[in-house]
Amino acid sequence: MKLHVERQMATVLNVVADRFGFSRAELCGIRRQGALGSARRVAIYLAFRLIPTGLASLGWRFQGDHTTIRHALERVEQRRRDCAEFAAELTALRAKVLAAAAEA
Repeated sequence: MKLHVERQMATVLNVVADRFGFSRAELCGIRRQGALGSARRVAIYLAFRLIPTGLASLGWRFQGDHTTIRHALERVEQRRRDCAEFAAELTALRAKVLAAAAEA
């Protein structure tokens, strides 16, 4: 990955890790159960929406493949459509990522 992509990825991971109480390593690890799985999917969603990178690159970062990433994106999109509170949280997290990136 290019350097600016690495910095953007670090920003997304930092914001999501801080919000959900997991480390960056946990978000990128192979464990996917419960709250960690939800936080991981949010990190994947934000990274996909905010960073110019492909599904395969995200799969490498999150120790999966492009189908894992696609499934995570579909789950987050469905939950976003079904739950206004979750949609608002995604919007707030997106704003935090963009603000943190602007400061860097």
